[in-house]
Amino acid sequence: MNIPPTYTLIAVTSADGFIAAEADQHSFSWNSDEDKTHFMALLKRIDVNIIGNTSYTIHKNEMAKYPCICLTRSVTEPIKKTDTLTYLNPSVTNLRQFIAGLDGVKHVGILGGAQVYSTCMNLGLVDDIFQTIEPVYFGSGVPLFQGLTTPHRLVLNTLTPLNQSGTLLAHYQRNKR
Repeated sequence: MNIPPTYTLIAVTSADGFIAAEADQHSFSWNSDEDKTHFMALLKRIDVNIIGNTSYTIHKNEMAKYPCICLTRSVTEPIKKTDTLTYLNPSVTNLRQFIAGLDGVKHVGILGGAQVYSTCMNLGLVDDIFQTIEPVYFGSGVPLFQGLTTPHRLVLNTLTPLNQSGTLLAHYQRNKR
């Protein structure tokens, strides 16, 4: 029997729920060292990552070290660009089936951005969410999810302080009711 992989969404947000400020949408200068350490520890346990094209391009030097499926609307079929990078359009290729066809994939990381997070939630692919909540308020910016089609119920598994400044790590799991 083939056991389906576990899909883990990994995100860092401001306390008011944004993954980036309007003015600086691709900077992670505001997240804590503890979040960065947590992110790298999770990344090492992941067999393949789902990431958006813009996010991949910005973080290419780091992400090129890890197997990635880069979601983009610019392809009509999956394109294996390198040993670690495949481009895929989830509106024309079934993402779940594509990943099920990959050898040895037990853990899938969902790394964002907002449209990727929403796409994976809408497709029912998210089993766990590790959301680091940093004690900063942007007031506006890029929301964690952009385009959810229905509400998704989650259960808080753990809430862990990461430092003395108030950074929290929330681990949610899909409500299987």
